[in-house]
Amino acid sequence: MDYPIEKLTFKEGKIYELYNGKLSNPFMGLCPMQVTKKLSVKERDHHQCEFGFELSCAADPVWVSFFKHDSSDPAVEFQGTRMLLTCLPANLEERYGKIKEAMAKTNVRYEEERQALILKIVTKDEALKAAQQKREDRTAALNSQFDKLQI
Repeated sequence: MDYPIEKLTFKEGKIYELYNGKLSNPFMGLCPMQVTKKLSVKERDHHQCEFGFELSCAADPVWVSFFKHDSSDPAVEFQGTRMLLTCLPANLEERYGKIKEAMAKTNVRYEEERQALILKIVTKDEALKAAQQKREDRTAALNSQFDKLQI
């Protein structure tokens, strides 16, 4: 997956987006996604029901894209800290079991991607810091040379 590495930084164990050079939104958080509570059941068309669940944290777009890749279940929808599953009541246990497996798989992949991204961000940040230091050293040397010039 392509990440906007130039717009990301790593600070105090978290990845942040940068906006106008300042820390902005957290990116790829640390929270492993899990179902924490059953919320509601609503009857839908064609004998199907929508089952609502509370999640341990809000599903971010990166996690959701991994989940969609890991799960072939189109009837699952994520809305912030909620997950909605639409299916026939008779299929609920089987579908929910497969969703939990896909969530566990997605959590592993997400953490692996997050760690790889952190390494890229830290490498980029260190290179930028080294380049900035080199510019500052050059400017200081030029100023020193200029200051020593006899008139």
